[in-house]
Amino acid sequence: DEVYKTVTYPLAKIIYAEGGNQNDEFQQNVGYVVLNRVESKYYPNSIEDVFFSSAYNEISRERYRNNEVSEKAIENAKLVVVDLYKINNTYFGSDPQIISDMEK
Repeated sequence: DEVYKTVTYPLAKIIYAEGGNQNDEFQQNVGYVVLNRVESKYYPNSIEDVFFSSAYNEISRERYRNNEVSEKAIENAKLVVVDLYKINNTYFGSDPQIISDMEK
């Protein structure tokens, strides 16, 4: 599935790299931050480019490059990708198009 390859799996690798030993809430928050950065005009517009252009440490970058990931990180990435979490007209997570693509 295209959304899994281009959004969910790369996001899961970042979640694992940054918070692999943390609880679900922490891991999901890592995912929300990454997706918000992708949507921001101040960061690149791809998950991988956001990760490598941001101030993530070298250990996290190495985990990402080595494709280190856990089932827990994948499940948390899936939740972030399909979640439309809205606070004061600000969306955290993904947009409706991604949800539509995942349902296909």
